[in-house]
Amino acid sequence: MVKSSVLAVALALGSATGAASQPQVSGSVGSQASQGTDQTSQGTPQSSRACAVLDVSVFTDRVHVWCESEHGGGNPSDTEPADYFAVSTGSPFAPIFATVATAAQQARKPLTIVFWSDPARNPLGCQMSDCRAVVAARFIP
Repeated sequence: MVKSSVLAVALALGSATGAASQPQVSGSVGSQASQGTDQTSQGTPQSSRACAVLDVSVFTDRVHVWCESEHGGGNPSDTEPADYFAVSTGSPFAPIFATVATAAQQARKPLTIVFWSDPARNPLGCQMSDCRAVVAARFIP
């Protein structure tokens, strides 16, 4: 879906939603997505980051992207625990996420990812030490 030169998808609290006419990541995160953290009504913090996509992988239990670390390498660090971001393949958001992440990688443009900070929300196969569950993704071509 392309709207106002913005390719955006959102997943809010487990259900897929379409992109809004404004280039915001999702209604639940809204304009606070660029600020890094948002406290949801359930009390679980969400965070966001720009991702230089190194790899998009599809497994039987998840779709994940591997982002270049913000400290320059492709490996996680103690100060930056998540370099992998995943969506369960059981989610209707999974194929859309894979498509948007691949487009960002091919265009060599950043993918903005909003994710759950709590690793207890991770999909199967997403390690607690270096992976987080995706809430929303945004790519501006």
